[in-house]
Amino acid sequence: MSDGKAEERKATERQQFELAERLFKDLSEHGVWIAGLPLPLRHLLFEELKSHQSLHVAQGNEPEAAHMLELLRRVAEPDPQLRYRATRLSIAEFERRGLGGRALAVMGELYEKYRYKRAERVRSAEVVMEYGILHDRYGDKEEACNLFKHSIGRYERLDHQYNLAAAWFNTASVLYDLNKIKASINACEKGLGLGGAQHLDLKTHLLLQRANCRERTQEFALAVEDYLDAANGYDKLGRRRQQCNILFRVGWLLGKQKRMLEARNLLYKALKISKELDYSAGLARFHLRRAQFLLEHQYPAKIQQHLQHSIMYARLARADKIEKIARGALYRALLEKRRPLTFYMKARAPEANAAALAKAGQGSYSHRVSDGYAIRVWRDAPRSAGKDVTFLARLLAELGRRAQDPEFLLQSSAVTNWQRSVRQGRRTH
Repeated sequence: MSDGKAEERKATERQQFELAERLFKDLSEHGVWIAGLPLPLRHLLFEELKSHQSLHVAQGNEPEAAHMLELLRRVAEPDPQLRYRATRLSIAEFERRGLGGRALAVMGELYEKYRYKRAERVRSAEVVMEYGILHDRYGDKEEACNLFKHSIGRYERLDHQYNLAAAWFNTASVLYDLNKIKASINACEKGLGLGGAQHLDLKTHLLLQRANCRERTQEFALAVEDYLDAANGYDKLGRRRQQCNILFRVGWLLGKQKRMLEARNLLYKALKISKELDYSAGLARFHLRRAQFLLEHQYPAKIQQHLQHSIMYARLARADKIEKIARGALYRALLEKRRPLTFYMKARAPEANAAALAKAGQGSYSHRVSDGYAIRVWRDAPRSAGKDVTFLARLLAELGRRAQDPEFLLQSSAVTNWQRSVRQGRRTH
């Protein structure tokens, strides 16, 4: 970035910080003050308030989050673009709080408002698609399918390749739920052929959906091929939890087909990724809590370093809540720099420390020292603690007996005990 553009960006950031500072210092008169703001400043203030609202949600500060949402509505009032964004935020909040009916009702109002607006065809297509997603989420699959088909037609007319492929993916997903498996496969192939293959995220989602379909039709060789391609895509996207879940699934499928060596290799790889991710999440929590302790007791040394470590490990583990809280703490720790929260929320996370992550391999999924493995694993219970894990433990035990290798038997015992500890609600510390 050139020096001129960098200075311009910093000046904008200072202005954004000062707008929020003025608003928060004098909340008693914010109604009069907001009313006189020109639109460019409203957009700056809107972005900053949105960052604060997101941080309050992550911290669990519900009254403050609700207050920020109300301020966002006031700032947005004169501008149709901002009003639309504020409404979409309200819908997301209703969903987060479990109020799906209210979310559908508000989205329905947007649908009626924009569905026939030819002057705003992009927004009209977006609202149709989003309304379909909500119907899909809350159980009306047939209506969701109809809305997705409408959105396909709209994006075709707009010649919008990415959203057209996304609409085909949504259609494939709901067709699968309706048990229309062949139609779902056709929709996946349409999405890939009409632009999805040119975008890694869409290609990966479509391949995973097609793999699910092919498993249902018992085309196992093709399903495994699509699953592994999807796992590779999620790896490139940095979404390693999804990659791990797919590898567990494929290992389970191969095990059912008695392809034990291939199953073992994939399952071991999935276990390795799980350890790394769980370890990363634990490191993120450790560094965040350490920084919070130092902040509360006014020990400035290494606060910024701990927060940066928390952010980078949380990003790797996709622990969004921890990452947001750490970014908010960094904003408060560096308040004298007078940079807006939006800057810290959007700043690029540093790369994770490979040497630290390598230590994840020293742990296992057992809470018992007698299993012969280290127990220093920071983690929450993964969602996959179920039948696939039981199968994994049995597979490892069988491999151990056949190979006469005690390591497999120990790992099988570790997996079984880990699963038991998850079901009983215990945690490894």
